[in-house]
Amino acid sequence: MSTIAATAKAPDWGADPRHPLLDDLRSACMGLTPAQWARLVAACAGHAAVTTAGRRATAVVTSVGSATAKAKRYVRLGVRAAAAEDLASAKSMVKALPARLSATFEQFRALDRAKQVDEVAQLLVTWLAFFAAGGGPDLEGGLPDLDMAIAGMGAHRHVFSHSILLGLGVETSLRFSLAMVDALVDRMPEDRDPVWAKITETSRRYTDRSAAGIWAGIGAHLVNDAGLLGMGATKPVVGLPMHLSMAGHKLFLAANGAAALVAAKPSQEPRYMGVIKL
Repeated sequence: MSTIAATAKAPDWGADPRHPLLDDLRSACMGLTPAQWARLVAACAGHAAVTTAGRRATAVVTSVGSATAKAKRYVRLGVRAAAAEDLASAKSMVKALPARLSATFEQFRALDRAKQVDEVAQLLVTWLAFFAAGGGPDLEGGLPDLDMAIAGMGAHRHVFSHSILLGLGVETSLRFSLAMVDALVDRMPEDRDPVWAKITETSRRYTDRSAAGIWAGIGAHLVNDAGLLGMGATKPVVGLPMHLSMAGHKLFLAANGAAALVAAKPSQEPRYMGVIKL
């Protein structure tokens, strides 16, 4: 015991607590002037806002286009004939589902190991974001209900936290944070820690799927708050500029929930803003 005690190295409490990753980040930050900081923040904020708006607008336009085409078909064929076609199509899809699932599984098996891991990772990221944003299996809590933690019970069901404004704010903040990290990594020393390359690669790869999961989680939470899923009671929305009946509050929540679900469609093309010139 005495030999071990004599040879054991005692912790050096006076050692520099800095971490290599923090050193890299500190080096990138200290190399910027206040004017360059202002341009960097503005560029990242603009990139985040434009990308968020573009992604959600594309999802909404695609869904609206599909709904418009379906409405025109109903007008052209008549409600009864078009509904009969849709019912027949739905039955065919259900009947073909086992074969389609089998084909999808075989396609997955044919992928190389790296592709398989990436597909599983993307699915997990989307579902984790969905449950975290929506509030878990019972759709209670999550991002919308943070209004209680921030402003108290009187602010529960606030118009900002229980509308598509929440999705826009969260996605823009997420993209802004990741854009800032991306921009700072470009200004780190050449011998920076290799993990930074993994961080930027992962953020570029999975940000859109994370955002889609967040939007879907918020949408499902709002639909549940509207009472459409029968999993909870409906409370009036706080902060609206006009008075609504309870039916109006339910309609507001349902409409915003549906809009969030429509906006949840992930983009297929990652968008990188490139190196910012300061």
